[in-house]
Amino acid sequence: GPARLAERGLMGRRLRTIPALVALVLAAYAAWGIYGVEPDESGVELVFGRVVSRDVLPGIHWNPPPPFGQVIVDKTATSFVMPVGYQFIERPGEPATSDLWLTADTNVITLRVNVQYSLRSLADFALAHEQPRQLLRRAGERVITSYLAGQGVDAVLTNERQRLAGATLARLQEVLDREGTGIAVQSVNIE
Repeated sequence: GPARLAERGLMGRRLRTIPALVALVLAAYAAWGIYGVEPDESGVELVFGRVVSRDVLPGIHWNPPPPFGQVIVDKTATSFVMPVGYQFIERPGEPATSDLWLTADTNVITLRVNVQYSLRSLADFALAHEQPRQLLRRAGERVITSYLAGQGVDAVLTNERQRLAGATLARLQEVLDREGTGIAVQSVNIE
């Protein structure tokens, strides 16, 4: 009778709403993969952990959303400054960083070194090393320490300062290229 017809109608509506709900969920999931890249940025697309596009240009793009895909977007048309041997802001809980350096004649000098850099390859920067900015800082400290270990205090404070900056830039870029970090050192400023 009539109760059976009403029950069939209700079942028919339920069966029609299931595909609609599935389609809605799939559309929302696919829309989750839409992302934008600003004019001063670049992007890297990964699918199943593999790079599928190394240098995504500015605009609106799509990549499979997580857990299948991942997108890394960062500023690549911007210059950054990394303090070497000191920190711009002291953070509680982090080890203190000193701007004191030892020279070959066992004198202690104060140098503040700023490395200006940009990202040459976002894919290399994001994927080659776990903490590429810390690698830049540590490599800079190692290069400067090595240079100062061969110079006396008088030379460093007078005529060797420009040579120190040039040597630091060249040797630091060698280290970063060898590690494949995607970082381009633009200048080294010594205060």
